[in-house]
Amino acid sequence: MFTKYILENIENINYNIEEVLNNNELDTKLKTDNYISKTNIKFNVEQNSDTEENTSDNSIGEFSIDIDSQTDNANNYNYKNIKLLRNNEGQITTEYVKKDNTYGV
Repeated sequence: MFTKYILENIENINYNIEEVLNNNELDTKLKTDNYISKTNIKFNVEQNSDTEENTSDNSIGEFSIDIDSQTDNANNYNYKNIKLLRNNEGQITTEYVKKDNTYGV
């Protein structure tokens, strides 16, 4: 159920991002300029949320996904640091780097 929730929200986010990127000026800047982006997605997971017994005791936890990225198009460089946090404590961290045709995770 947790995975289904995440996937549905990611689909909605992707749709909204596609709408923004259809703006030609923004699309051109993203393809040619260097930039840093920071993304934070927060969500709370609860048990029995459809019952009257819904209290703070039913909370599984507050989760967030933090994505920090750096893009340098002139040098064909892309870096991402992705963290999954539960109750503000790091659970999973991964880094992705692409330089020319070399990739690393």
